[in-house]
Amino acid sequence: MRINYFFVEEKTKNEITEIAALAANKTPIVEIAIVYFEQDDPSIRLTLRKIITQNQTIPVILVSNTHDLASLAWESGVDGFVNFSGLDWQSQMLYFFSKVSKTDANPVVPFNSTNRLDLVRPAQILYLIAERNYTKIFFENKTSITISRNLKEVGSKFIEFRYLQRFGKSFIINLNKISSIDKNMVYFGSDIKIMFPKYGKGLQVLKNRLIWQ
Repeated sequence: MRINYFFVEEKTKNEITEIAALAANKTPIVEIAIVYFEQDDPSIRLTLRKIITQNQTIPVILVSNTHDLASLAWESGVDGFVNFSGLDWQSQMLYFFSKVSKTDANPVVPFNSTNRLDLVRPAQILYLIAERNYTKIFFENKTSITISRNLKEVGSKFIEFRYLQRFGKSFIINLNKISSIDKNMVYFGSDIKIMFPKYGKGLQVLKNRLIWQ
């Protein structure tokens, strides 16, 4: 198991590495990121967002000595949160390591239709948009596919990928791919954008969910 540490003290690194060795015994080698923070503030949120973006194809676990950061873990969509002040933090860490050791870091979600099979990698999605009883999926390579299922059905296939979240009736968006929001326009890089309804609640919920807000 390859572990990328961010802001973790050397003593804690050694303890985590020992637990990882137990979890990774006789399992495929995987890569994981461990991030340590002591408090929640705007600069920490921005730093965490950058780390998640840089490591978007691998699991990320947030660790802290305070349970106050549990809400940040949920909002940011990381794969787990471990409270070092708890008596069972070693067992929590072992659970997450065992879980990710058995998980493909770049999974594929299949969609079958009458004459077609589409294999979708969630980490490559920018957003999904509802088109009546169909769903159109847009990817970071500027391609798209249309699935002959409604957005609710397609979205149910991505529940475990917490960076893909639904906003309003029409959109599921990859939070890790957003570069900026200007008024009711959401940008993915410099040249890909989508427009939210001006007076709907979806855009405000999206802004609140982004952890740098």
